[in-house]
Amino acid sequence: MAFSRLRKIISVAFDIGFLAGMTGVMNRVLAWNLRPAELGSVIALAMLAVALARGWSGWGAARRFAGWHYVIAAWMLVAAGVWLVSRLFSHPLSLRETAYLGAASLGLNLIFRTLRRALSPDGDNAQEGLRLLTLLFSVGWLFYFFFTSRLLGGTDARWYGYVMTDALEQARAGVFPVFVGQSEYMYNGAIHPYRTAPYYHLVGIGIDLLTGRTLAPLAVQHLVVILTAMLAAITSYVCLVLLSPGRRWMAWALALLYVSGPAVAVYIYASEMYMTFTTFAWLPLLLYGNVRLIRQDDRAGWMCVAAALGLIWCCHAPVSIWASIFTVGIQALRLLTRDYEFASWRRAMVGGLLLSGLLAYYFHSISEMPPGPRTDTRLFLIHSLGLVLGLVALIRLLASGCAGWLAMGAASMGILWWADRPHAVWLALALATGSALNYSGRWFPGFKWRNRLPECLLIILLASGIVALRIMPDPNASRNYMHKTAVEFVLHQFPQNFLPLSPQVLLLGDLQPGDVALALLVLALAVSLFRSDWELRVLALAGMLLGCMLAPVPGVTTFLYSVVPDPVYGICSVGLWLRFLPVLVIVAVFAGGLSLMALTMGRHSRPWRGLAFLLLSAALGWNYLEAKKVRQRGSGAVGTFLQTEMFYRTENAALYYGYDRLPQPQYITSGILDYHLESRLLNVGDHSLMPEPLLSGPGETTITFSTHPNQFNPNWFHLEPNLVLPPLTHLLLNFEFFDKRYAGIFTITGKEFQRTYYLPNGGPYEKSFGVGASRPKTLSLWNTRSQPMELQLLFMADAVPDGGKPFGDFARVRLQKFQPGDLRIKTFGLIPYRAEVTLASPAYLETPRNFIRGYRATVNGHSVTVEESSDHLVMVRLEPGKNTVEIAYRGTLVSWILLVFSSSVWFAVLGYSAWRLRIWLAVKPDVVGNHGMA
Repeated sequence: MAFSRLRKIISVAFDIGFLAGMTGVMNRVLAWNLRPAELGSVIALAMLAVALARGWSGWGAARRFAGWHYVIAAWMLVAAGVWLVSRLFSHPLSLRETAYLGAASLGLNLIFRTLRRALSPDGDNAQEGLRLLTLLFSVGWLFYFFFTSRLLGGTDARWYGYVMTDALEQARAGVFPVFVGQSEYMYNGAIHPYRTAPYYHLVGIGIDLLTGRTLAPLAVQHLVVILTAMLAAITSYVCLVLLSPGRRWMAWALALLYVSGPAVAVYIYASEMYMTFTTFAWLPLLLYGNVRLIRQDDRAGWMCVAAALGLIWCCHAPVSIWASIFTVGIQALRLLTRDYEFASWRRAMVGGLLLSGLLAYYFHSISEMPPGPRTDTRLFLIHSLGLVLGLVALIRLLASGCAGWLAMGAASMGILWWADRPHAVWLALALATGSALNYSGRWFPGFKWRNRLPECLLIILLASGIVALRIMPDPNASRNYMHKTAVEFVLHQFPQNFLPLSPQVLLLGDLQPGDVALALLVLALAVSLFRSDWELRVLALAGMLLGCMLAPVPGVTTFLYSVVPDPVYGICSVGLWLRFLPVLVIVAVFAGGLSLMALTMGRHSRPWRGLAFLLLSAALGWNYLEAKKVRQRGSGAVGTFLQTEMFYRTENAALYYGYDRLPQPQYITSGILDYHLESRLLNVGDHSLMPEPLLSGPGETTITFSTHPNQFNPNWFHLEPNLVLPPLTHLLLNFEFFDKRYAGIFTITGKEFQRTYYLPNGGPYEKSFGVGASRPKTLSLWNTRSQPMELQLLFMADAVPDGGKPFGDFARVRLQKFQPGDLRIKTFGLIPYRAEVTLASPAYLETPRNFIRGYRATVNGHSVTVEESSDHLVMVRLEPGKNTVEIAYRGTLVSWILLVFSSSVWFAVLGYSAWRLRIWLAVKPDVVGNHGMA
């Protein structure tokens, strides 16, 4: 009886914890600023509401009144209580915000009630609730600083905020899905990351919809981080429990080690890799699917692998390509050595078809982009064919002992001798060694090397590769350069990426797997030497290979980087370790976890249990100390509300990475551009730029800016006089530079204004702002505030002028005030692009949007053909007279068909998973504990 009452108390505390957590989120994100006493009142009301609705303390009448709706009734009372408290303490909440708080809390509560029931082997969910609650509280402690609507981080974080802002503005305007950038933050029609990594902004759009579109874009972006961290903790715990139901507290400790390790937190706090960070939520599901397929080859395992890979590809391609290499390697090894029957291959083909359906739209969407630098695709395909045939021949030769596979190996060497001779020598040495091993069985009957086939295969491949590189270095100079640069990158970071984090977590070497993950990997390697568990041995070997690419091992590291395919370098760049590090971390956690679980099971496992408890306790303590450094980094990375407002004002928003994966137009300036001035008129005949005189009017003035050196920094010059930018006004600056050495940084700053231009050239192309005679000399400044803004100008020269002489006058500048309506091309909107221009003769209107198939245009309400200009921008032909133009991206027919198809496959997978979960929950607890989700 006492235990039953304690269980109810813990369950109620779990519910109250959710309300307190959600209230804390709203307190920071919406800036309610509730005082501790007010928060206490909210929690007290929650306790009363939950107690009434659940019939706690023997109030059976209330429970009968609520019936099976007691949870919904409880949270309705809680929401009403929160709204009432906000009114009593003068913190007005809108009904929409109150409804969001109640709905979000109820949804999370129901989800985790289901999890507790699913994971509880005996119907007692008190301990499951405690484990889940402590996991989430740990995530909240580590990522507490993301519970804010202020900017957290530097340049990359700011750009991600621009991406999220653009996606939310389009979604709120009714544009879905988001194919290209269209708002003031991405008005150039950027396609990255909308096509290359759609998961990030799609989750943000979903959160924005669920929150009634009341949150700021940065708050939505940070909730994506919080949700990812929670999912990483929960999915890792659930997957480890499914692999070993009898070791739940050990699974809890391993999940906590995973989410609190340096790699997870440093990726987002220090390196600001939002796309990479989102992959951490789904990597545990990928590991579970691979281990399940090794243990029992079934449809559920392939569904887990396909769904996980699909999600990871949508999160971030560089990480997903390593996750795919890991999965293909493990499953190919299993299918070629252990499960060679047709039924296994048939299930593998079905799993591959499922993954293709999930990602059909994703890959087609990327294929619509213009190709990057041209590569010899035919040579790459022939090279890949030769490698695949050679590796298959080697594995089957070792697994079956049939010498007939040498014929396939000879064919592969013939192909590779033409495409890549070092790899041909490598496979030739490996096949020769494999043949020698096969004949060793006749000479030494007691030599049972096939019992350790994965280990033998790895030794043969590495040893043959090292010898092959010595015999015949790679003759391909460009690829060899990438290999060497990647290895030098690793050497530069070693041994920092194996040492404790630096105090301020500022070094690139702080992006590391962490000592705990490395210790788990070493433990898995040691245990795998004495056990026959295939999954443990294969995971340990895979982790070792990735570890050898992170730590320079003589001969081995160089060889491993030399066999990385060229497209992987194209996707990941030379910093490969930044991309495979998430895979290494999750492999280390699962491999170490499986080794600990194997040691602590059986009749003689009692000493190992105590040792495992001590090891995990020490590991959690060490991660806690390292996480404190990361939190210290986070405390200093949160900007003020003033800084955030400044960076996200449209007059300060730069197009970071705006033209990635698209041909570069000539009009790029390293700074901020006024989209009202970025549309141009081109002659019909030769598409040359039609000259457009600068505006002239009574507001035109000319100023010569003089320089005054800073007394503390002789190469810093203040420009006088200061500028005053009138409210709601655009100001055009036309520079006349003198014959001087303009090498440095030119900045224009104000209270909420920040511009930076690099001189002598503000961009890499001839038409971007700069000092040279052929460079444009105009800049546009504008003020969206209703008050005037005073601006200070500063020039930071690269070096002190010769002899310490004064710099003299900086430039003569003609100032012209204007409004967008004064321009010849009047731009009225961006979602979609809308403009108006009156012409005396035919001309082309060139917009700032990058050209890509799928744009639709109308002129005066009539459809017209969208063409590509010589600068790879969208343009349309206009006739004499007044022209009203509207251009919007609608997508191609094939992309829409595949979008509907892939969405249907995703919904089918979710529906099937829900159906299987319903059946699983109906199984008796002891059956669940023994068979997992079979």
